[in-house]
Amino acid sequence: MHHLPAWRSQEELIRQLYFDPLEGRLSESSSVEQRMRLLGEYKAAFVPTAMAVDLAYMLQMEIHQAMDARDPRVSDKILELNKIALSAGEPIAKEASAFHAAGGAMLRGDTGVGKSATLAAVSRVVFPIHLVDYGSTLEKYGIARLVHVYFLRIDLNSKGSTWTLATAITGALDKLLGTNYTARVGRARNHEIAIADVLRILLQHHVAVLILDELQDKTLQIANQAIDVLEFFRHLMNHGVAVILSGHPKAFTLVESNTQLMRRFSMIGDYEFFRGLPTASPSDKDPSSEWDQFTEAMMWFRVVDAVEDESTVRANLSELSGGSNGIFTVLWIEAQRIALSRKSSPSAVTVKDAQKAATTPRGKVAKKLGTAFRLGGLEASKYDDITPDPRITGVKAGHQVQDPVIPQGKETPDSIKAMIAASERGRKAKEKKAKAKETVADLDADDLRRALKEELDADLVGLAPQGALKF
Repeated sequence: MHHLPAWRSQEELIRQLYFDPLEGRLSESSSVEQRMRLLGEYKAAFVPTAMAVDLAYMLQMEIHQAMDARDPRVSDKILELNKIALSAGEPIAKEASAFHAAGGAMLRGDTGVGKSATLAAVSRVVFPIHLVDYGSTLEKYGIARLVHVYFLRIDLNSKGSTWTLATAITGALDKLLGTNYTARVGRARNHEIAIADVLRILLQHHVAVLILDELQDKTLQIANQAIDVLEFFRHLMNHGVAVILSGHPKAFTLVESNTQLMRRFSMIGDYEFFRGLPTASPSDKDPSSEWDQFTEAMMWFRVVDAVEDESTVRANLSELSGGSNGIFTVLWIEAQRIALSRKSSPSAVTVKDAQKAATTPRGKVAKKLGTAFRLGGLEASKYDDITPDPRITGVKAGHQVQDPVIPQGKETPDSIKAMIAASERGRKAKEKKAKAKETVADLDADDLRRALKEELDADLVGLAPQGALKF
């Protein structure tokens, strides 16, 4: 389809996911007021992780497959589109021929670990055009007008009943298109008809990906309607609409209890976001730690001229944050705001600024949350939505690292190049492993015994080659 973005390799996705909102907007002559305003741009900053690149690649594949299956210039798909347009809210036949069966994805993790930031960055790259209005260009195909919506994102932070879900979806479309679908769905006699109408509307506008963000621990816990909501997810995917669920780990309990849905949601992936493991002091800094890489990368976002004793500043903010990406970022922004408020030139963040960041109206809340994340136990019991890391025993809540962040360092091109090289090494390793399997499969018992004897003989004289046996 001419309106689809060009296919991007993993290397291209890495380059495009990285985003520095300060690039070209900050200079030595920038005033304190200008720098203060630029601080608010931190929400758009993004350094790609391996998990973000994987999600972007899979969603790119999903949207291309969905659009290929819905090309309105193909005759049998014109008939299917007309059936949808004329259904007037009646249930639509399952497994419509014009649509491929889509998959789904789950993004789960506590607050502040980067779920929404990752979704925003991936959407910016994979879905660069939100609306395509064909106007009258499709009249010769029997379609007067088609307004195409690539993806739809909604916040579902209230009780996840079918009515809530239906009105949230139509409300997002109404805001985007200027339509009045919500009023029409609200007049439906029952929730089955409402859901059928919502499905028809989504398919009519060719929505390929539906993102349900901000699922909380009780969002999908209404027992008498939970089955209906899960059934709606299944219907969406059966008709070619990929469903992306993002939220608190406890919000996925019902989904996890349904093997069919879990299989469908695994088609794009189950992405778990974990809090980092903060280092207690600069001497404990582990250069290979993903958390250390994240914190250093986040400190690229800098409107001040300098940071005095940067390693100590970062260690202080890291400890206060409790391993939460979002909380670390808030505290780092507060430290810069304090430094700028002195109106000295050049401006510089000090260790005292980092400590004082936890005392501002924003920093006080961040510190409380960071303490609960870091210590767990009684501190965490103050909040009913803090979960311990399920993969670690005998360790306090939250002590786990995220998936790898690209190598630290302000030199963006080199960092991007390093991650691209790592991606290429992974691909070659897989090819080498596959080739080794083929080689071993061709060997007989005598070949294997001879190779093993040669390896042992070499080892005895200290000449054994490094790595795997070489046949």
